[in-house]
Amino acid sequence: WSELQSKQDAGYQHFKRKVGRPGLFSQELETLKELQSKLGTGDKLRLDANRALTSRAQVEALAAFDIEFVEEPMAFDDYVQWSETPVPLALDESLRDHSDLTRAAHLKPRHWVLKPALIGGPLELFHEVERAEKAGAQPVLSHLFDGPVARAAYLECARLLPGVAHG
Repeated sequence: WSELQSKQDAGYQHFKRKVGRPGLFSQELETLKELQSKLGTGDKLRLDANRALTSRAQVEALAAFDIEFVEEPMAFDDYVQWSETPVPLALDESLRDHSDLTRAAHLKPRHWVLKPALIGGPLELFHEVERAEKAGAQPVLSHLFDGPVARAAYLECARLLPGVAHG
């Protein structure tokens, strides 16, 4: 919890938590309750399920929390059945290339988590931000890699896209 406090003190306002570990969902809900109580007003919690949620009840259980969105709660092809949920959903690792982004425009997720390294680089990122916005989705800039070079590239993209959320 001290790491959470130091991040808040440094000005971080978005916090990401992985969910959906097999057999541990009820424990994860308890952890989310504790995390939610520690977050300040205005701090946003983002969840990443990595396609691990297997029932609508699990997705609906997340509505008890003040979350910004849940990334990839299920497989891309199952998304159409799940698009009407009480929790905002985001596509993430499903957005790998132009054909995925074309299909995503028809699914109407509230957020597209865009990773330049997956979608063809920074120049393609600008086109996909525009496409996300036209599809009525909030684009969220993210990245795949850690380290100083990756961080510098991410920050440069972020600087050039001031209206885009960052993940």
